[in-house]
Amino acid sequence: MPKKPIVPIQDLLSNYRLAKCELEIYRNRLVKKRHVTVNAPRYHGPGVAVLDFECPPEMVAVRLPNKNVWFYPIDTVTPTPKPPKTPKP
Repeated sequence: MPKKPIVPIQDLLSNYRLAKCELEIYRNRLVKKRHVTVNAPRYHGPGVAVLDFECPPEMVAVRLPNKNVWFYPIDTVTPTPKPPKTPKP
């Protein structure tokens, strides 16, 4: 049974860096839009994308309405229009 050829480490690193860069660009666009909707298994609702340097590249840091910040997979976060301001009573 022939073995599959091993992918050179340089190719793996190149692909990883390219993917990481693309993910960071997309995440930065979400942070600029700010208002997002999270559709993850543990939470579904509104939030605000924030820049967090401890957040892995495949995740987005989202501040929830209760002011907690959680990391969610990038594919579960979508930008939404800014909600209208509600007048104070």
